[in-house]
Formats: sequence, C-alpha cells, structure tokens
Amino acid sequence: QFEYGTSSSYGRQTASRSAGSGTANVQVSGALTGLSPSTTYHYRLVATNGGGTTRGGDGIFTTPSAPSAVTGSSTSVTVTSATLNGTVDPNGRATTWYFQYGTSTGYGSRTPAQSAGSGTTARGVAAAVSRLRTGRLYHYRLVATSDSGTSRGADRTFSTFGPPTVVTAPASTITHSSAKLNGKITANGLATNWYFEYGTSTRYGAKTGSRSAGKGTRPVNVAVALTRLRAATTYHYRLVAMNSAGTRRGTDATFTTTGVTLAAQAQRVVYGRAVTLSGSV
Repeated sequence: QFEYGTSSSYGRQTASRSAGSGTANVQVSGALTGLSPSTTYHYRLVATNGGGTTRGGDGIFTTPSAPSAVTGSSTSVTVTSATLNGTVDPNGRATTWYFQYGTSTGYGSRTPAQSAGSGTTARGVAAAVSRLRTGRLYHYRLVATSDSGTSRGADRTFSTFGPPTVVTAPASTITHSSAKLNGKITANGLATNWYFEYGTSTRYGAKTGSRSAGKGTRPVNVAVALTRLRAATTYHYRLVAMNSAGTRRGTDATFTTTGVTLAAQAQRVVYGRAVTLSGSV
C-alpha cells in the first residue's frame, strides 16, 4: 500500500494489494483521488510479509493549480445587449470558461463554454450577451474549469440603457400669473431631453422649451417657471422625457393660480340719495 498526506506524517493510505511471492522486483502503482489543487503531498510505499514490514523513502509531488478566473468590466452596453470581459490563466491544464449572468447573484443564464487552452499565462476572454431587459441591473461573473478544479471570478454588475424614468412633482411658487413646475428624471444611461406640457385641460395645448437631463443613471430634479397665466385658473401639467430608447410621460397633475372673483351686482343707484354697494369675493 501507499501512505500519503500533506506532510511526512502521511495520515492516509491506499488499499492493500498483493505483490505476489516472487524473487524479482515487481512494479506497483496506486491512483489517488480527492486531492486538493495546488497542494504538495508526501507519499511512500509500504510492503509487508511474514518477514516484516519495509517502508520506502519519502516522495513528494504537487498537484496542479486550478485555473485563475478574473471578472473584468463590461463593454458595449446597449438597451438589450452587452459584452462581458475577463482573464483566464489555465495554469498549464486544458481549461474551458464561460460567464454566468442574470438580474441577481443567482444568475440563471450562462454563455456557451469555450476553450482557454492550456497555457501558463493569463489571456483575455470576452462573450457577447443579448436579449437583455431594458433598464435593468445585471450581475455577472467569469467561471473557468480544468481537471484541477473550478474557479469563479468576483461578481460584477452593469445596467442596460433604457427609456427615461419620469416623475411629475407638485408645482410650487404659485401666484396669480405664474407657477414653477417640478419633476424628477432618471436618464438610464442615454442622453435625455425633457419638457413640460401644460394647459387648462388634459389636452394641455402648450409646452415649455426642451432641455437636457444628461445621461446619468441617478434621478435628477428638473424645474421650469411658467408666466402669463390667467388668475384663479386651474392648470393641468405633466413632465415628458425622451431618449433614443423611447419617450415617457409623467402622470397628470394640477395647480390653481391665485386671484379674486367678483360676483353679484350692486344695489340700484337712486340719484341724490346715499348708496350702499355690495358684492361677493
């Protein structure tokens, strides 16, 4: 049998086998499984018969390292696609690789497995993924496998570009002839423009000038002042934003300008007499 382990104390052994009863040397061997990658092992041959037990000298071997997998940055991200990048070092063993990806760290999807060869230096790898959902955060990581084991790169993320996210906010600074319209926009990674529609009904009929909201992925507050409005009038308005992925309209909101309304006629005037004027406001 062979004794083996990660030190010269061994600790494990193969099953005992027969070497016969001849008088010449016999070649023997034993296969080991369940070893750890990139680990140094000690081993020795042990033979026993009626005359006693003899132990061979200490031998040493090192198992190959599992391949190295490093998840890189994503590139060429669009509304529905992206290219995933990374590096693989086969560490001298025939190695395959693929990317796992999905909207959580459970991933759920993977690219086809491809060969990274059996070299001893790191090489760049890339895979294109498509049919992604617009405006979503995706997780991904690189996985490399050889007969020495499997390595998984760190989790990384990217966001697909999409139509802007639009929120119509309450109006402010309302007077008898002016008001400030407010809202919030997330550009979702694409150059985005915005404006407000407004009018005395949900048909609106007027709009402000178009302005840029940038192309960030975080919400930005937007506002515009309206003037020359009618006093004591209810106005409808909504925020509209658009980029190359589409146009989005916020919900309808209203505000009413301040002012006075006079009603009821004055009492009849009688010439030469005192008159009391009345009405309602």
